[in-house]
Amino acid sequence: MMLLRCVVLFTAVWMSACGGTAGEEVVRDPTLDCRAFGFAADAAPATGTDWGGRGWQSCAVRLPLPGGVESLYATLFVPADLRADESGLPAVVIGPGAWPFSDKATLDIQERYHWSARELASYGYAALTVNPRGFMNSAPENGQDYDEYLGALSLGLSYLVSADNPLAWRIDERKLGLAGHSLSARVASVLQGEFAGLSAIVAWDNLASDARGDAGSYARGNDRFGAPALAVQPRVPAMGQGSDSYETSIGMETTAEDKKTAFNVWRSHGVESMQVVFAGADHASWSYSLRDDPRIESPALSSLRVYQYFTRAWFDLHLRGRVSAISKLTAPYVQDKGPQELYSSTYLSALYLTDQASYDCADLRSGCGF
Repeated sequence: MMLLRCVVLFTAVWMSACGGTAGEEVVRDPTLDCRAFGFAADAAPATGTDWGGRGWQSCAVRLPLPGGVESLYATLFVPADLRADESGLPAVVIGPGAWPFSDKATLDIQERYHWSARELASYGYAALTVNPRGFMNSAPENGQDYDEYLGALSLGLSYLVSADNPLAWRIDERKLGLAGHSLSARVASVLQGEFAGLSAIVAWDNLASDARGDAGSYARGNDRFGAPALAVQPRVPAMGQGSDSYETSIGMETTAEDKKTAFNVWRSHGVESMQVVFAGADHASWSYSLRDDPRIESPALSSLRVYQYFTRAWFDLHLRGRVSAISKLTAPYVQDKGPQELYSSTYLSALYLTDQASYDCADLRSGCGF
């Protein structure tokens, strides 16, 4: 049967527009039309395969700010081989780390987290990376960094399932996740208790029990981005990924338990959580610009693969309900690294699961009978 060649329309009536009927072979068209997102006719989507899976495709996106005059710049990723009728995708918003320097307007900071968005899209997710106010192509900043980041991540989550997003019909509003680095990790820790649609978060250096940070944060609660002293209310499963050090200027005594500060708060509330402190990781390890070096040197690529292995496993478990993800989270080897190579020898990593499996492990490096 000859298949009609159709331009993908981002509506639920695509099949009727292209002459398709129930039971016919599904037409696949990997080409996104960036004009559907308000960009010029010559705007071209990016595509690739990177780390395998289904491959990814992406379009630049403008997220309208209240009032409709200003917007934030973002990138939306979806699988490369989207079926014409495919819907129910889990979706993750990814927030960047803070940037305390004066060149924000020329910095596309959201691009430094495309490594995660691409991999998520390649395995059946929608993913959105966003530039907060003040960064390249976004509206000028008009407040404290904390407020700008809180607004950006909240807007990203709302955009995914709003009428502003031509692909909203493909996304399951009950399967929303949030990942963030540094300041965005703290914002994610707060938002999970306030944004009703969120189902899971991953905080890259690190999960926090207070908006200003805590003993497990890289700056140990020494906030300089305008965050309020606001205790977090654990509501959804949360993973903290931590670096193997602290900001050197802090100069405070530390203990092996410190990186688990927020994890212990989640655990005390009976909410599933995981803390992974990676051996040799520093605070910048999660921020990597593929545009600056598309080759990615081996050590960085190896580390990113490990971070993403845990990130996607957490979302697979809590957004998709995949029990198989538990075996990934408890695997003795990850990317050919055993626990002695994988986990910090200075700060403890831990796991607390109660739903589809019961694990209460206080020290992953020493083993918990997995």
